[in-house]
Amino acid sequence: MCKGADYVIVDDHVGLGGTIANLRGYIEYNGGRVIAVSTLTESRDGRKLALRPETLEALEKKYGQELDEFWRGSFGHAIATLTEAEGGNLLRQSSFDVIRTRMAKAAEQARGRGLSTVEISRGKTQSSVEPSQLQC
Repeated sequence: MCKGADYVIVDDHVGLGGTIANLRGYIEYNGGRVIAVSTLTESRDGRKLALRPETLEALEKKYGQELDEFWRGSFGHAIATLTEAEGGNLLRQSSFDVIRTRMAKAAEQARGRGLSTVEISRGKTQSSVEPSQLQC
C-alpha cells in the first residue's frame, strides 16, 4: 500500500458487493484512494454499491440499535458501511432474531467444514512483501 496513491479495484463479479467494499475499506484505511471499480459481471443490482440513506434509515427503524450493535460486535464495523444489496437483504428478513439465528447457523456450518473465525488486527495482516519493500 502506498499512502496517497490512487487505486482501481477490478473483480470478476460483484454480487452483494462485500468483497469490493472490504477492499475499499482496507485501501482507504491505509491511506490510499479508490478512484474506480470495474467488474466483468454483476448480479441483479450489483452495481449499486453504496448503501442509500433511505435503506440505512429503514434498517434502523426496523431493527433499532440492536442490529448495529450486533454487526459491530460480529464484524467490527457499523451497518452504515454495508452495501445496498447487503442492506436490502437484511431488510427482507422478518426479524432481528431471524438474522441472528441464520448467522449463528452459518458460523456453525463453517466450523463443521473446518473453517474458523479469523481475527485480523488492522495494519497487521500477513503479507510476503513488507511495506518498506514497495516502491511508491
